[in-house]
Amino acid sequence: MVSVTEVILAIVLVFAGFLVISLLATLLGFLPAIVAAVIIYFLTGSLLYAGIAFVVIAFLWALLRHK
Repeated sequence: MVSVTEVILAIVLVFAGFLVISLLATLLGFLPAIVAAVIIYFLTGSLLYAGIAFVVIAFLWALLRHK
C-alpha cells in the first residue's frame, strides 16, 4: 500500500529532478558565454569587463541559435 507521504515525496522528487535538468540545460546553453567571461576575468581581473563579455556573447549566441 502506498501512503500519502510517499506520493507527495515522489511528486517533490520528480519536480526537483525536472528543476535540476532544466538548470543544467540552461547552463550548458550559456557555456560559451561563461567560458569567455571567465577568460576575460582572469586576463583583466575586472568583473565589469567579464560581465560585459558574458552579456555580449550570450546575446550573439542566442541570435545564432535562432537562425
